[in-house]
Amino acid sequence: MRILLYNPDNGVTKNFMPHLWMFLLKALTPTGHEVLLIDGNTLPMNEEELVRFVVQERIGLVGIGAMTRMIARAYRMADAIRAAGVPVVMGGPHVTEVPDEALGRDGGPRHADAVALGEADELWPKIVEDAARGELKEIYTPVDDKGKERKPSLQPYPVIEWDKFDLEQFDMIPKVMRPILARHGSGWGSVHMIPIESGRGCPYGCEFCTVTGFFGDSIRFRTNESVVDELLRLKRHARKERKQVIVFFIDDNFAINIKRTKSLLRDIIAAGAQLPWTAQISANLLRDEELVDLIAESDGKWIFIGMESIDSANLADVNKSFNKPAEYATVLNRLAKRDIYAITSFIIGLDNDTPGVAERTLQQIETWPPVMPTFPLHAALRASSCRRATDTPEALVGLCALSYGAHSFEDEYPGDAGRA
Repeated sequence: MRILLYNPDNGVTKNFMPHLWMFLLKALTPTGHEVLLIDGNTLPMNEEELVRFVVQERIGLVGIGAMTRMIARAYRMADAIRAAGVPVVMGGPHVTEVPDEALGRDGGPRHADAVALGEADELWPKIVEDAARGELKEIYTPVDDKGKERKPSLQPYPVIEWDKFDLEQFDMIPKVMRPILARHGSGWGSVHMIPIESGRGCPYGCEFCTVTGFFGDSIRFRTNESVVDELLRLKRHARKERKQVIVFFIDDNFAINIKRTKSLLRDIIAAGAQLPWTAQISANLLRDEELVDLIAESDGKWIFIGMESIDSANLADVNKSFNKPAEYATVLNRLAKRDIYAITSFIIGLDNDTPGVAERTLQQIETWPPVMPTFPLHAALRASSCRRATDTPEALVGLCALSYGAHSFEDEYPGDAGRA
């Protein structure tokens, strides 16, 4: 059976790296099946074009993963594919929270033949085999014999053969520039940002975040050896093909266990497995000088820091009081001193924000070393505790959930759209 794994575009930005879930499921697919990958952010298609591809390639099963901001697009694509007679299985944080929506059990149209709830590592082989026999179940849930939710341990971890994948659609170099750089550059004919995970889960439970709701508050790690081996394979492949590879450790808090992170970075350094990398690390963990030294020595170049606010009251409201605004400058100077660039994120629209918050935040940023700030709006996303605490039309009007990407307030509560 030929399988297509499709990630819908978010309608806002062109992705700078592929989504790991597609490559992980490809690695977990039972032998005897062929898996094709399309990310709509880098290879955009409308419904007609995607259906034409599915038919021409004789696809027998389509898997679609999506977060809330892409779910309306995902549903439209799924509807078109199912209309062509090809079964669709959907998964991801949004579908996990509202499976009845995808299955048409809430009074709306049906978008999927089957849904995978939670982490699909252990579910995917069963889904594929059921589809091959024409016996797809409606709902696949990762539970043990006693009905208790089971999380993948990440040990052992499947081998993702990056050197055998066609990553053309994920090249960050514009096509017009590639021939020039291939002739005159020094290995910069192509640049790929490759996602690698070293662990899953987060114990913090920040109210605006879906990570704890989806992955749980118990941290699971791959072995150091598994991560180092993957980096070495990538490094060898990059040198052989004269490509530039940048690694994004997609853990939601790469240094959540500082002792373990230091151990991993030391092993990367000892093995000569350094590649330029970026990761998400909370500001409180970057107080550790030795950790920051190891980040620099292991070739860490960019750190994404969710600062969220310069107001301690806001941070307390969203269960992130471990962030200390008075320490922000010290943390950023500690990184800058080692030539590590910070990408900082601030949420606009928190409950204690008052007029002028953007200007005050900007004035504070201008006193720090150079950073790349981002300013997402506060949104009550599915699986976040903020959403669960305010899941009524009246409460959501007070949040910036009115229109988040393609999935709008009208999609959620059509009868209340006029009141927004």
